[in-house]
Amino acid sequence: MPRIPRQFLEGHFFHIMTKGISNEFLFRTDKNKRLYLKYFYENIDWDCTTVLAYVVMENHFHMLMYTKALMNFSATMKKVNTRFAQYYNRSKERKGYVFQDRFVSQPIINRTHLLNCLTYIHKNPVKAKMVAHESEYEYSSYWEYLDEKYLISNESALMLFGTCDKTKYFNLYLKMHNKNYGYAFFEEDEEIDYKGLINELRQKDINEKNIVKLLHYVYKLPIFKLMKLTGNSKLFVHTAIREGPINKL
Repeated sequence: MPRIPRQFLEGHFFHIMTKGISNEFLFRTDKNKRLYLKYFYENIDWDCTTVLAYVVMENHFHMLMYTKALMNFSATMKKVNTRFAQYYNRSKERKGYVFQDRFVSQPIINRTHLLNCLTYIHKNPVKAKMVAHESEYEYSSYWEYLDEKYLISNESALMLFGTCDKTKYFNLYLKMHNKNYGYAFFEEDEEIDYKGLINELRQKDINEKNIVKLLHYVYKLPIFKLMKLTGNSKLFVHTAIREGPINKL
């Protein structure tokens, strides 16, 4: 399987999930699903972000993406969710919060994780028993790799397969979706192996301060837990957090 091109290693890959407050079915209608995707298309900073996969379910949304500037993408999420929340509240004649959180993000730690995450996202409708096969679901990126593109681009295919030529990656793409994914992604009762994650990041020579920042700003771990998991002093952990979030690893 081809390696990810070197120029793409300057940024990082993230699995993003946003969910309706109290599991509300924000995207139950086709109109709402299309509108949410439209807001993404209009607000993403395409110069520093590449979408690799997405799916709009009835009460939540998944996206796998590459970004050179995580904080820019955070701003994009804020714009998209704010616009949709305003529309949703008007349409329902209601007030208040629409999304459970701004969004949740999970860093992709290696290539296997990346490909498994893409498969997991596309198989969400199958898992929810909405369709028998991921190819039957309209509001995901599954067919964008094989037909007309919207949020998926040639750069998306290049990152995953090392080529934009569908005839060259077609069989591999189908084969990927016939395998079971080997990671858990945002499961309700998921127990994250933080020590395993830390070891993998260290093996990738990720700066120790960035590991602390990642665990704090992405996984919301408190200082005392960061000290215990990483073995770093309170001063080191506190200093890393005070520097603020990272844009890239």
